[in-house]
Amino acid sequence: MPPLFHLGSRNPGDATRRSGTATGQGARNPRGVRFEGRRPAGCSGGDISAGLRSHVFERDADAAYLEDLANEIAEVNARGTLQDRGYFTVIAAAKLVAIQAEGREVSDEVIISAKTGAQYWAGDIRIESADRDIPLRMSPEVLRGLIPLQRGELFNVERVRAGLKNITLAYGREGYVDMTAEPDFQIDEAHETIDMVLKIDQQVQ
Repeated sequence: MPPLFHLGSRNPGDATRRSGTATGQGARNPRGVRFEGRRPAGCSGGDISAGLRSHVFERDADAAYLEDLANEIAEVNARGTLQDRGYFTVIAAAKLVAIQAEGREVSDEVIISAKTGAQYWAGDIRIESADRDIPLRMSPEVLRGLIPLQRGELFNVERVRAGLKNITLAYGREGYVDMTAEPDFQIDEAHETIDMVLKIDQQVQ
C-alpha cells in the first residue's frame, strides 16, 4: 500500500518525463476515463482526465512503458484527485485500453478501479513545536491561518500541501531556511474525520 501522504506535490514520474510529442509510428494518448464499478461520490472521470493531456506517447510503446504509465495515472491522477475529495485512504489501480484509431493516432480509455474507503472531513488542525522546550518563532494561530483547510470541509490533501508550502515560505522570510514541518494525522473512523497536528522543527535562524 502506498503512503497515505507525502510532502511533495504531485510530480509526474518517469513515464511522464518520457512522454511528449510522439513521432515515428504516430501518437497515442489516454483520453476518456471511466470507473470500474460504482463511481465514487463527488468525483467524475472528467476530474481525472483533465490531468492526462501531457501523456502522449508512441503508438507502438512497449508493455513495460504502458504498465509504468498506468501505475503513474493510478497514483498521481486518480489517487491524487480522490484524496482531494476526502478519500484519504484510497487505493487506486488503472489500466489502458485502446478504443479508437484515427489515421496514425490511437486513443486509449483509462479504466480506474478504486477502493476508496470512507470519505473524510477535516477535524481539528493544530500547530505545535517539534521540541516542547523551544517555542515557535511565529504564533500557532498565524501559522494555522496559512493552511487553506477549515474544520468541517472535505479533507483535501492538496490544500494541506499548499499550507505546508505557505508555512515554509513564511519561515524562510524570517531566515529559517532549514525549517521542517511534519504532519501527523489521526483518523476518527466513527465520525469520519481527520485531525492533523503539524509539528514544526524550526532549526537555526
